[in-house]
Amino acid sequence: AVVSTQSTGGIICSSLAGYVAWLVPKKLELTKYLSLLLVLSILLTLFSSTMSWFLVTQFILSFSTQNLRIMVDSLILSAASDTDRGEIFGLGASVIGLCRVGGPMIAGSLAEVHMMLPLVCSVTLAGAGSIVLFTSKLKQS
Repeated sequence: AVVSTQSTGGIICSSLAGYVAWLVPKKLELTKYLSLLLVLSILLTLFSSTMSWFLVTQFILSFSTQNLRIMVDSLILSAASDTDRGEIFGLGASVIGLCRVGGPMIAGSLAEVHMMLPLVCSVTLAGAGSIVLFTSKLKQS
């Protein structure tokens, strides 16, 4: 039931993601707030005590991550030169691939120490990323 609910949520969020990106002209500002939503969803997952609350937090997590991916790609497209875009997207895809392989291994090792440690580390790293994003001197192009 959890997997099918997450899949349904993912499909809904994917279809909303492009629409949200099209609606908001200030992609940098939206990226900042989506990063905060990501941190909040992971934090709320830490405190979810029922299955229904857990599913709500996973829906929010799915929405924020899918929209963040689109926003980051859009920011890269607008900031990179025509000749560098392919190289930058290739490097980004490589990093994502490494994270998809390494993330579960690291999370599994952390869960061996304490069951909540992967979530605590996730919210800490996502929070640090949000702080860097909010304090950076990036400009909307």
